[in-house]
Amino acid sequence: GPSVALGYVDDTPEGSTRFVDGRLRTADAGFRYGGDVYVLGRIGDSLQVRGRNLYVEDIEQILAEDIIFPWRRTVVLAGYLGTEATVLIATESGLGGREHQVVARVGEIVGPEVAVRVVQVPQASLNFTSSGKPRRRLMWERVLAGTLTGDLLAGSGDPVPAAQAGGNR
Repeated sequence: GPSVALGYVDDTPEGSTRFVDGRLRTADAGFRYGGDVYVLGRIGDSLQVRGRNLYVEDIEQILAEDIIFPWRRTVVLAGYLGTEATVLIATESGLGGREHQVVARVGEIVGPEVAVRVVQVPQASLNFTSSGKPRRRLMWERVLAGTLTGDLLAGSGDPVPAAQAGGNR
């Protein structure tokens, strides 16, 4: 329709936004209820643990409500470091000494099967879209490639090499 900007839809099958059988596929996770559409998050921005989807947007929202952390200076990422399900809280400005509180709160949300790490990254390391949304998939790829690194401030789970933790310590 007219609300879809030119160039928004990628015509290649590999694109996350494309038409399939006359329907627009966006890679958003959501549902329809009562004629309304509710978007839960991006399919690639979730972690599935024991059949349960953990959406990073939900984790960020809970942290924003429970523990104040700097907007656009802290991003929650999730994925696998090796075989370990991991939630990584990347912050440019630190969490004011609340790092262990954040790890404990996220641990309550995700359960003991998921490692939680808080990493302080250098200023301007976090990636955002032109509209201000975190580019989580890109940042997770940078974590895996070792190009998004920083100091490990707090963590749970099995110890891993610093490069895989997203940190230098």
